[in-house]
Amino acid sequence: MTETKTHVILLSCGSFNPITRGHLHMFEKAREYLHTTGRFIVIGGIVSPVHDSYGKPGLVSSRHRLTMCQLAVQSSDWIRVDPWECYQDTWQTTCSVLEHHLTGCILSNVSTPSSTPVIGQPQTQTQPIYQNHSNMNHTPTAGESCDPPVFII
Repeated sequence: MTETKTHVILLSCGSFNPITRGHLHMFEKAREYLHTTGRFIVIGGIVSPVHDSYGKPGLVSSRHRLTMCQLAVQSSDWIRVDPWECYQDTWQTTCSVLEHHLTGCILSNVSTPSSTPVIGQPQTQTQPIYQNHSNMNHTPTAGESCDPPVFII
């Protein structure tokens, strides 16, 4: 019998003030490790910059941090930037950011059209990684899980 593999999305919340090669390397190393276990398939990575009201001294505006993050991941075919956290009225806890992504992921797996945006996300943004199945480098086989992916922070 084929072992079931769990689909995983890596999520990193933070100030990204600025985003560095180390942040991106963290994604690569995590994906590499999870794949080597043979139990997981990483289907995407999400960078979620913190809201301006976070209160960190010297925090550059979210507009600039979002642009830096988008430039940093532009050559990646599996990591993307999600602006949802920056667009909220105030700072969000990591749990609320995770809940936002889990809700979107679950909704995208309940027969919703691929054009349906994640709740709270501007419609001008690209679709979330878990709704854009063309971003997946792997197609599940009969023995693999097709349930909503697990998020790892």
